Amino acid sequence: MSETGSFTKAGEELHMTQPAVSRAGEAIEPELGRVIKTNRKNGLVFTLENVY
Repeated sequence: MSETGSFTKAGEELHMTQPAVSRAGEAIEPELGRVIKTNRKNGLVFTLENVY
Protein backbone atom coordinates (compact mmCIF):
# COMPACT_ATOMS: atom_id res chain seq x y z
CA MET A 1 0.00 0.00 0.00
CA SER A 2 2.79 2.41 0.79
CA GLU A 3 4.35 1.95 -2.64
CA THR A 4 1.12 2.35 -4.60
CA GLY A 5 -0.68 4.89 -2.39
CA SER A 6 -3.91 3.08 -3.10
CA PHE A 7 -5.76 0.05 -1.76
CA THR A 8 -7.05 -0.67 -5.26
CA LYS A 9 -3.61 -0.60 -6.88
CA ALA A 10 -2.12 -2.63 -4.04
CA GLY A 11 -4.90 -5.17 -4.48
CA GLU A 12 -4.18 -5.46 -8.18
CA GLU A 13 -0.50 -6.11 -7.49
CA LEU A 14 -1.31 -8.61 -4.73
CA HIS A 15 -4.13 -10.27 -6.69
CA MET A 16 -6.56 -9.32 -3.93
CA THR A 17 -9.71 -7.23 -3.92
CA GLN A 18 -9.62 -3.68 -2.60
CA PRO A 19 -11.82 -4.55 0.41
CA ALA A 20 -9.51 -7.44 1.33
CA VAL A 21 -6.46 -5.16 1.27
CA SER A 22 -8.32 -2.56 3.32
CA ARG A 23 -9.35 -5.14 5.92
CA ALA A 24 -5.80 -6.45 6.14
CA GLY A 25 -4.53 -2.93 6.79
CA GLU A 26 -7.17 -2.37 9.46
CA ALA A 27 -6.47 -5.74 11.07
CA ILE A 28 -2.78 -5.09 11.58
CA GLU A 29 -3.25 -1.75 13.36
CA PRO A 30 -4.46 -3.24 16.69
CA GLU A 31 -1.61 -5.75 16.60
CA LEU A 32 0.88 -2.90 16.19
CA GLY A 33 -0.97 -0.72 18.68
CA ARG A 34 -0.90 2.27 16.36
CA VAL A 35 -2.58 3.83 13.35
CA ILE A 36 -0.49 3.28 10.25
CA LYS A 37 -2.53 5.00 7.56
CA THR A 38 -5.01 7.74 6.81
CA ASN A 39 -7.27 7.81 3.78
CA ARG A 40 -7.36 11.13 1.95
CA LYS A 41 -9.30 11.99 -1.16
CA ASN A 42 -6.03 12.20 -3.09
CA GLY A 43 -4.82 8.80 -1.89
CA LEU A 44 -3.49 6.84 1.02
CA VAL A 45 -1.19 8.61 3.46
CA PHE A 46 0.89 6.79 6.03
CA THR A 47 1.14 8.42 9.42
CA LEU A 48 4.40 9.47 11.03
CA GLU A 49 3.75 6.87 13.72
CA ASN A 50 4.80 4.12 11.34
CA VAL A 51 8.19 5.65 10.56
CA TYR A 52 10.93 3.98 12.59
